Amino acid sequence: MSKKVLAICGDQYHSDDHVMAGLRASLDENFDLTQAPDGQISEFPDSYSAVVLAKLNVSSPTVSTPWTSESSGNALCDFVSNGGGLLVVHAGTVGYSIVPGIHKLTGGSFIQHPSACDVTIEPVPDHYLTNDAIAFTVHDEHYFVEHTDQSEDFLLTRSEHGVQPGGWTRTFGKGRVCVLTPGHFESVWRHPQFQSIVGNGLRWTTNG
Repeated sequence: MSKKVLAICGDQYHSDDHVMAGLRASLDENFDLTQAPDGQISEFPDSYSAVVLAKLNVSSPTVSTPWTSESSGNALCDFVSNGGGLLVVHAGTVGYSIVPGIHKLTGGSFIQHPSACDVTIEPVPDHYLTNDAIAFTVHDEHYFVEHTDQSEDFLLTRSEHGVQPGGWTRTFGKGRVCVLTPGHFESVWRHPQFQSIVGNGLRWTTNG
């Protein structure tokens, strides 16, 4: 039986088409991917195995009001705590420090990024999410993040501007959370190494 995944994506800077195509290329037939509609989201049904959060905290590409509220943040916390998975990619780290529930889940948030540049993504050796992955370089936004607990980092991102955590995992109740900071451009989502990491991350969050 396939695992249902709800993808929250699409804002004024990050095309939902690029994200959805990248997710489909990263996953196999064991996953059933559905894009969430624009607007506020207040519930996360138990029928879903995981949620992918890959957009800014806005309702749509043309409506800048948040899709979140205190209740939706709590609902996502409950979803993960009860055994659901959460994969956060790139823009999914932006604008959520104001939502206590989601900030508590992710364990980190976006601070700033310099102009897009060459970013090298370096897997931490012998981590279960990177397997035989090797370092690769892409043109991307190099996200700088507030992230204090680095015990579960499995990716580092490096550019002329410095080194940052690029991927980390957390457990929350019965659920699992995986955060990835790369992913601004379509070319990143189309990179085979990045697709492999995304797929591994989502499989891990769903106990796959």
